[in-house]
Order: sequence, then structure tokens, then C-alpha cells
Amino acid sequence: MELLLSLPVPVLFVVTTMACLIAGVTKKEYSERYSNTQSGFFLFNAGYGAVCAFALFALSGFTLSASPFTVWTGAVFGVVTMASTLFYLRALTLGSWGYTTVIYSLSTIIPAFSGTLFWSEQLSLLQWIGIALMCVSIVFSVEKKDGEKKGGAKWLFFSLLSSVAMGLIGVLQKVHQTSAYKNELNAFLVIAFLALAVFAGGAVCVVKAKNKKERLFSLAKERVGWQWKTVLLLILSGIGVALNNVINLYLSGVVDSAIFFPIVNGSELIFTTVLAFALYKERLTKRQVFGFVCGLLAGILLCIA
Repeated sequence: MELLLSLPVPVLFVVTTMACLIAGVTKKEYSERYSNTQSGFFLFNAGYGAVCAFALFALSGFTLSASPFTVWTGAVFGVVTMASTLFYLRALTLGSWGYTTVIYSLSTIIPAFSGTLFWSEQLSLLQWIGIALMCVSIVFSVEKKDGEKKGGAKWLFFSLLSSVAMGLIGVLQKVHQTSAYKNELNAFLVIAFLALAVFAGGAVCVVKAKNKKERLFSLAKERVGWQWKTVLLLILSGIGVALNNVINLYLSGVVDSAIFFPIVNGSELIFTTVLAFALYKERLTKRQVFGFVCGLLAGILLCIA
């Protein structure tokens, strides 16, 4: 862990951006090519959560100590993270990866308001402008032509749910990192992703038991199983999320917010848009392009302290 975080800050920015993109691509690939069922999404959460917990445990040198406060906040963090990923995966099956990422990134508004309500922080004029642009982005995001299977209100609904859950993740991080137990960060993350894996794994069993017709491990029914490609996606996603969480939490404490958040969020949105076009040939209408640009600007402005 110390070796990783001892790298120069510009290098860490590159690593965390690439880690985030890897996690995003694996989620898109999984939802597009392997499974878009409820149990399939829970299975993905269980797999990448287990990998993420192990990777973080390894980075901590396989030694952890945690207070009861860290245990319960970490467990809640894991459940909320699972919900965010579930909604995000569902949104990806209904709409554009690039635009879904825009709506997802606007989750910043929730920690911003929570800071105002609970930590006596104030929203700047630029952040209020960002909120207005966010509303414009949402209005212009929904445009579904007749006969199209993707986009529309259902996609927006799941994108917003994912964004809300992601915003709550930011609040939970702040709750823990402003407490007397902030030095238990490694334990907090390990417990969070272990809880995610356990809850998601239990959900797979519940869904399978309730719906016996859904043959979870049948490649013919939903094209997902413990084949090497699926396992590789889970491993890559887990490693990407683990690196992204560790580096971002570290950088947020050593780099000014006005620099850190716009770089991280802005670079993620830009690279996701490029990859969405290059890999999946995603295109937006003129109306959606305008909304996308508003969303990109909103994401940057909302992150400026």
C-alpha cells in the first residue's frame, strides 16, 4: 500500500483513471455480452466484491484492525455500493454507456448538499450553476425514437437511482473520514467489499430459489457461467475498483478539491465517451449532445470547492 501511494501524484492520477475505466468497461461488457438478469447482476457484485476485498486486504499486508464503528459503517457502505452497481448495470442495458456515466457522475450533488446540511459547508456560486446545468442535462438526456430499444424514461430512472446510491457512498466516506476512526481506512474498505460480496451472494441464492425457471449457471439461458472470460471480467473489475478507491481517497487528502475532483471526474467522462464511441459505436442525437455537454460541465462545477 505504501509503495503504491508513494508514486508521484500525476502518476497516481493516471493509474486511478485507468482503473476506473477498466471497471467501467468490464461492467459494460458483462451487461452487454454475458448477463442482463437480476441474478446475473448479483453474481457480478458478489464476484467483483470478493476480488476487491482480497486485493485491498493484500495491499494492507494482510493485517487489519477495526472498531465497531468501522465495521458497521463499512457494511452499510458495501450494501449501498452493491445497490449502485446493480442500478448502473441495469442502466447500461437500457441506454448509452457514455450518457449513463454522465448521469452517474452527477452524484456529487448529494455529498455537496450533505456538507451544507451536516458539516457547515457552503455551496459556491459555481456549484449552484452546476446544479442548474445538471437539471438541463437530465431534461435533454431522454430522447427515444420509435422502434429503439435503448434510452427513454426507464433508462433515466435506473441511471438516477445509481447516481443517488453513488452519492450516498460519498456521504458514508465523509462520515467515516471525519470520525475518530479515520485511520482505519483500509479496514473500512475491506469490510465494505466483503459485505458487498456476502450480501450479493446471498441475493443470488434468494433469486434463484424464488425463480426456479431462471437457471443461473446455464450458458444457454443467460450466457453466464464460471467460464474464463466471466472470471476475468470479475477479477479486472475488482482490481480496478480496489485501486480506484484506495488512490482516490488518498489523493482527496493531499490534493486541493478544486484540482482533484474536476480532473478525476472530467477525465473519466471524456475517456468513457471516447471508448463508448470507439468500442460500442454509441452516438447521440444533437439534443443529447447538448445535454451531454451540460452534464459534463455540471460534473466539473459541482466538484469545485
